[in-house]
Amino acid sequence: MNSIVGYMINQGAEPQGQFGRGYDYILAGDGLWIYSYNHLLAARIPVAMIKVRGLPLIKTRILQLLHGKIPHRLFDLALSVMLIRPEREVYTAIVWNEGYQLYVPEQSGDSGRVTYQAAENVVVELHSHCDKGMAFSLIDNADEQGFKIYGVVGDLYDESPSLNLRLGVYGYFYPLHWGDVFDGEPGGVNDKNELMGECPVCKTLVKEEDFVFPMNCCKECASGFLKPPEKEANDDRLES
Repeated sequence: MNSIVGYMINQGAEPQGQFGRGYDYILAGDGLWIYSYNHLLAARIPVAMIKVRGLPLIKTRILQLLHGKIPHRLFDLALSVMLIRPEREVYTAIVWNEGYQLYVPEQSGDSGRVTYQAAENVVVELHSHCDKGMAFSLIDNADEQGFKIYGVVGDLYDESPSLNLRLGVYGYFYPLHWGDVFDGEPGGVNDKNELMGECPVCKTLVKEEDFVFPMNCCKECASGFLKPPEKEANDDRLES
């Protein structure tokens, strides 16, 4: 029987190695990736970017919602639930049950925590951060260890609250844009990941599609990081 974790090497059209029942690590020319799928999602995201000589690159991440993108009206309903009690943390989820449905469990908590009964077949978990921002907390990082899409809604007292979405693959995270998950436009919120912010290397502002994770820099800076090292004049080891 396969183990939970598989270990693969990218050697061309198909990675070679032992598949896992839960997820696979894939070593490629551009670093280490993780891949997983179930009846709701399929995803491949980078774990660590590093040049590995002799192996083909993977280059692109994958996120597939196997039942299609989620109707934006379900997010609008979730936001409405959160705005009823903006002073406390509120949990909602979008589940699959012969169609996407909003799940709002009985819950208790305060401005910094919430407890609830979890559901099955969860595709997206959303919770609010009240008057705080939409950054994921250390507690969020520790709690969100499944294979799902996670979201934080913050700035609930503002005219347009803020949304921060990410994909979680068993403890590894990758930021997502509204359009990766929902159909339509984010009419009621500001999509935090539409503009990622300043590249720490070149100090320019970059959009989500031009940002490389987990290196946390723009594509141009990342390409310089991944290019082969300069051959030293007296280094015979780099001779072909």
